[in-house]
Amino acid sequence: MNNSLYISISLLLSGLTNAQDLAVKNGSFEKPQAMESTLVEGWHESRTADLLGGYIMSGARKGDMPDTPHGKQWLELIGQPGQMGDVYQQIGGWMADRYCTVSLLLGNRRILTDSGLNIELWVGGDPKLAKTGKSPAEIGARLLASAKDIPILPNGATKMITRSLATGKKGKPGEPLWLRLVQRGELQKNAVVLIDHVSAKFTKNPVEPKAEELAMVKPTKDVKLAYTVRDIPVPDGVVVEAGGVCHWPDGTLAVATRRGEIWTIRDGQWNRFATGLMGPMGIWSDKIGEVYVTQWPELTRIRDLDGDLAADRYETVTAGWDMPGSRTDFVYGLCRDKQGNFYGSMHTTHRPWKQGREVGKKGSSKYNFGGPMGAPVKGRGWSFQVNPKGKLTWWSSGLRAPNGLGLNAEGDLFATDNQGDWVGTSALHHIEQGDFHGHPSSYQWDPKRTVDLKGPLATRYQAGQNPQASGRVVSSRDSW
Repeated sequence: MNNSLYISISLLLSGLTNAQDLAVKNGSFEKPQAMESTLVEGWHESRTADLLGGYIMSGARKGDMPDTPHGKQWLELIGQPGQMGDVYQQIGGWMADRYCTVSLLLGNRRILTDSGLNIELWVGGDPKLAKTGKSPAEIGARLLASAKDIPILPNGATKMITRSLATGKKGKPGEPLWLRLVQRGELQKNAVVLIDHVSAKFTKNPVEPKAEELAMVKPTKDVKLAYTVRDIPVPDGVVVEAGGVCHWPDGTLAVATRRGEIWTIRDGQWNRFATGLMGPMGIWSDKIGEVYVTQWPELTRIRDLDGDLAADRYETVTAGWDMPGSRTDFVYGLCRDKQGNFYGSMHTTHRPWKQGREVGKKGSSKYNFGGPMGAPVKGRGWSFQVNPKGKLTWWSSGLRAPNGLGLNAEGDLFATDNQGDWVGTSALHHIEQGDFHGHPSSYQWDPKRTVDLKGPLATRYQAGQNPQASGRVVSSRDSW
């Protein structure tokens, strides 16, 4: 009996009440035993103009190879400009409406690289042609599903990853089912992916990766790694463009998106919690079913009152600032201290007027003050505090694009700023009330300012220039 047909019949008889292992041959790549081999036993390789196949590499071959707990050898997929590496093999026969759940150990040589991995599921084709160096498409197989752009970790670190690929309905029972591993990335010279301990099984439902499986493994005993990394698959049709993330106490992840939505993710299930927001770029929570977000026009409290994971109430905490109407009316944050005070920050405004000209509208800024990023209304380029009663206090000025804000364990406030006019390189600022951080546009709104904005500093530019520098000198003399 045909091997594919035998496997398919066996799975049908089992009813798939539990996970059913699929036949991955040489999944730990211990055959052949070699320091380096272009033959990957049990796997087919696409040796074409743009595909390089794979290599068996010994962990002892070079000092930049990480250890693997599953043997002594890795599969190495290597990419060069215009070429990628891949291997594939038949793992069974196709069945409708199942998930092929693939697990493997992913690593790289101890170098930084932009490479990564795609895991693909194919169906059909002629198995005899697979032995001739042809790709799955060239043997007549059809792509069913793929897990794309799985990143590798830097400096020789490794991680276990799990992905569930749907078999769908576009196959015939018993058709060959193929698992393919493809190196992907920017196709730099010698961009490398290392793979080991590959297994696959049929499951009725997708399997959510376990956090401990995705933990980074120390590449050497003298290296301490501070984080674990999780790859969260995004459902089809969902555009994230995340502006802020936080967790509820039960571990649910809440994500604010640039397009005005808040999504919650729990056990692999995505739920749209809130919508209709305006550019939420900061989010904070300490209670299930509740978030605070910074939108362009306000700080908002959003609550689910009936437990159905959908927001019922949107409450304005403060709307104490104006919107210039620019494409950069971003409001960042969000963090909260032990006294319950919120902290956020605001982007400067992109070219709201002609450079260097006065603006005659009442209540608006008089001066752009040297640069494309201005402050036509109070608050642009400032950090701010909102107390538990909703009172807004402008905290510090002189920021340009303070798009990262956070408190340390001692309660000190910090912000990262983005380089551009007057900010020669991206900076990390320690923020205290009354500070001025260097970008001049917001300084005009400081009631305690001591510099006349009409003075020499404001007139040393030609209109249309975009001055940038990596340092500043402050002189007590009225001279340059």
